[in-house]
Amino acid sequence: ATSFFFGQKEFKQNAKLVLIPDIISAIFLVVVSYFNSSALVLLLTYLFTNLIGNLIIHRKITSKLETVADKEKFSLWQLLNSFDKDSLHYSAMNMIAVVGINLDKLLIFTVIGSKELAIFFFAQAIPLQARGMLRIIHNLTFSKFVTKEINFSKINRSIIGLLIFGVLGVATYILIAPTLFKSLFPQYLNSVYLTQLYSLSIVVYPAIYLMSGILLAKNTTEYLYKISIYNTVINALLLLAATHTSGLNGIVYAAILSSVIYFGLFYYYLYKTSTTS
Repeated sequence: ATSFFFGQKEFKQNAKLVLIPDIISAIFLVVVSYFNSSALVLLLTYLFTNLIGNLIIHRKITSKLETVADKEKFSLWQLLNSFDKDSLHYSAMNMIAVVGINLDKLLIFTVIGSKELAIFFFAQAIPLQARGMLRIIHNLTFSKFVTKEINFSKINRSIIGLLIFGVLGVATYILIAPTLFKSLFPQYLNSVYLTQLYSLSIVVYPAIYLMSGILLAKNTTEYLYKISIYNTVINALLLLAATHTSGLNGIVYAAILSSVIYFGLFYYYLYKTSTTS
């Protein structure tokens, strides 16, 4: 839905909007966990706050659409039908990504068990919130490269810098995770090792968001589709193998390997774009 703000070149507004669900979820999870660290309560809190955040985004976008439609003398339906195909492609790619993101939880619940799903949920909770907030890199990069040429050597230096940033951020989290869990999730201290391990998958995401922003700005729809589909298939295969052979630890190892492959796909197609543009 926020693709509309890209079309309107309101990049700062879009960057703010995509953070709303993550910020609301993070605040409420911290507050609720202080009073009740039940897995069910926190899962419902996470789902509810994400729903509220997305409803806020929906309302802001609808309000903006109504304003534009009134100004241009269009009906809202006519304006919605005027969205270009790239916005539809972007939405389709997001749907593919959602399948990949939630596959691990489905497999854990059906193959390993609900108790293990709770452990995994808490292991993912903080790293995924951090990863969500890093998406602002994607939006800011997109706005910068819409009219800017790709200089691969300069981008390469930025990628290295963001990888270092990811390493430092994850190292900090690994050090403070035991203290955080004692304060926020004292009933799930058995998730500490898993969350430390899982956080390693986040190292490459600042660089991934940089590259995804550039590829989107350069309208490389075919490449983005390939990355999305390849990543989803590879992730599914790794998770299926891990679930049946190595349990929760294997699933986390699969997540780390999958993120490295995801980084590799973006890096390859960014290089390919820079040499053909």
